[in-house]
Amino acid sequence: MRAEIISHTLIYIGATVALIFTFTLPAPESSGGDVESYFFPQVMIVTIIILNTFSILSVIFKKLKSPEKNGIFSITKGNILRVVILITLMVSYIITLPIIGYAISTGLLLIGMMLIFGVKNYKILISIPIGVVGILYIVFDTLLSIPLP
Repeated sequence: MRAEIISHTLIYIGATVALIFTFTLPAPESSGGDVESYFFPQVMIVTIIILNTFSILSVIFKKLKSPEKNGIFSITKGNILRVVILITLMVSYIITLPIIGYAISTGLLLIGMMLIFGVKNYKILISIPIGVVGILYIVFDTLLSIPLP
């Protein structure tokens, strides 16, 4: 529990420093209703702080079962193989992203990760990647005008 509190404290410190640095980002040249350059990073950092607060409260009040008792952190050949496969998937995602594009490579990455974690329902295997890719496309490409590869 002590290590968890220390790690949460480090996350708070890092998020606070990052939040302070967002105020030093330069303002865009045009002020015609554009979102300021620091807006999205601030939203993400505040989200991290809120989620970190929920996480540390669950640790302090011990409302969640200890993961060590459930065997989640046990080192087995199967778990090591999962980690190796996940790393391989992420490296291949980075390599294929510029070649086949954002939508296809991200969808394949999500499907692969869900299969590794044991998702067997085909409706979920198809709908979650389509939904995630669609939402991210709408947010970045349409709303924020940030083109995706």
